[in-house]
Amino acid sequence: MNHFINILVILCALCGNSSAATKPNIVFILADDLGYGDLACFGGKDVKTPNIDSLARDGMKLTSFYVHQRCSPSRLAFMTGSYAHRVGTTKVIYPRDRIGIHPAEITTPELLKQAGYTCGLVGKWHLGDWEPFHPLNHGFDYFKGAWHVGEGGDGASEEGGAFMENRTVLAPKYVKNGETEHEEVNGALSFIEANKDRPFFLYYASRGTHSKWRPSAKFIGTSPRPNQYGDSVQELDYEVGRVLQKLEELDLTSNTLVIFGSDNGAPLNSPGPSNAPLREGKWTDFEGGIRTPCLMRWPGRISAGTASDSIAGIWDLLPTFCAIADVAPPTDRTLDGVSLLPVLLGEKATTPPRENVIMAGSTIRQGDWKLFLKEQKPGGRRKNTGTATPAGSLYNVATDPGETKDVSSAHPEVVERLRKSAEAFEKDLAANSRPIGRLDSEDKPAPKAKSKNKK
Repeated sequence: MNHFINILVILCALCGNSSAATKPNIVFILADDLGYGDLACFGGKDVKTPNIDSLARDGMKLTSFYVHQRCSPSRLAFMTGSYAHRVGTTKVIYPRDRIGIHPAEITTPELLKQAGYTCGLVGKWHLGDWEPFHPLNHGFDYFKGAWHVGEGGDGASEEGGAFMENRTVLAPKYVKNGETEHEEVNGALSFIEANKDRPFFLYYASRGTHSKWRPSAKFIGTSPRPNQYGDSVQELDYEVGRVLQKLEELDLTSNTLVIFGSDNGAPLNSPGPSNAPLREGKWTDFEGGIRTPCLMRWPGRISAGTASDSIAGIWDLLPTFCAIADVAPPTDRTLDGVSLLPVLLGEKATTPPRENVIMAGSTIRQGDWKLFLKEQKPGGRRKNTGTATPAGSLYNVATDPGETKDVSSAHPEVVERLRKSAEAFEKDLAANSRPIGRLDSEDKPAPKAKSKNKK
């Protein structure tokens, strides 16, 4: 009898010490400038994305998932659980800018580390190119990737961002038309392999679908889209497939939440119907700029083949991850995110987790309705060739996702309700905002990449 009791004591002790080990792994794959209509599971017809589509087949498709209209703000919202306009900037953070994520922010990886997670970032950072803003100073244990992708005019992009592993520069370019074999995805696979026996969080921020497009050699010409954009999407799908395969090889699939999304809609120079059926694209607050595909797979917890039209956003991932990891989100600051866990688990609720999505001073979506608070110009950063949409325009984005018919005159009560909600939010924003991080005069720049032509 005493022997049996001793065994129970040992088992209980082991269970208590292995609580972290039982937590699910989390893999967040964030595409760069991928449109709502680029994936077959979201209605795309000309680009093949079977690996990404498998996440919809085996998990949940979120059809009303929102981000900011450009790269850095969306990534800042993900890291902080707050709208970018609450934490200091809605602009792209360029290499010359002396700003970045604030040291006082409590980030997604910092919270997960409290729950015993090892956290890695592979790919694009884009939250400050100076040492105080380095990912390793904001919760990540491992970083392999680039500070940013440089952007040119008219929505185009130049190669930019030293490719780095932790703080060591590896190479100045990130796409080499086959000269280098998938540097980023190999970093993701290595991180998973190294942490297979403990809970891990992998933030894989792929850059391949950001213009200018330079897919690896074996993907060139594989898509009917011009300018190699479709080829780059299909290479992204290949990368996702390799990550999913690695999880399967290590018997981690059943205990891993995989999330796939995009940081904003496709730019308007992206060839093909990338944002269809949504209007416009990146650099605008039309649906095509801020509504992006999102898929979540968690076998045994998220029912396969399901979909949700509940309003959600990238700022909701921090509290969702906290709920999954059983760690408390910060209470000393205002968060805009809410946990999506009840939605993912299919729990019925009388009210959805989120009522509004609000782009400060610009637009609000509430339920099926979307109201523009200021005039919206088409084209984003491209030359404006269309008619501006006036402030006060109202759309039912459930029945009219392309925002083609202003129905404000037929629903003045909706306009007034949304306007009041936006005004209340603006007051809260003014009272509960936080600053972006700024360099001190003594701060040093990040290390520069050495040209591969130098000996």
